[in-house]
Amino acid sequence: RIKKQNDLAFITNRSKTALTRLIHTMEKKGFVRREVSESDMRINHVFLTPFGKKTWDESYPFFLKIIDF
Repeated sequence: RIKKQNDLAFITNRSKTALTRLIHTMEKKGFVRREVSESDMRINHVFLTPFGKKTWDESYPFFLKIIDF
């Protein structure tokens, strides 16, 4: 599902600036990629890369153990 950068800032309760820095770092490490919306150049869409998806899939079971679901 496509998420806008502003939506992610709201969902994670972060400022837009803080989220932009976080996404930039994740982008440099290869976890996500950003694309500018074709309909509105002010909107960035954020996507997991295949590497990001693989990392998430491998890490998720550990997250579940840590938060004791």
